[in-house]
Amino acid sequence: MLNNKLLDCGLKANPHIESKFKCFKDKYTVVSKMVNKTLGFQWDDNNKMIKCERQAYDDFCKLYN
Repeated sequence: MLNNKLLDCGLKANPHIESKFKCFKDKYTVVSKMVNKTLGFQWDDNNKMIKCERQAYDDFCKLYN
């Protein structure tokens, strides 16, 4: 796919890149669940972070671990 987008770049998706992508995808899934499906979690656009009370975080961890 990289070669199609960047003609003649010579890049290939090696296991290292695939591993990074999988890690990013896993973390994105958790953040998405926090913000979209759980009460008590809010996205702070100024600081680019999730804000919540400690109890909400602890409850989330119990459900999804």
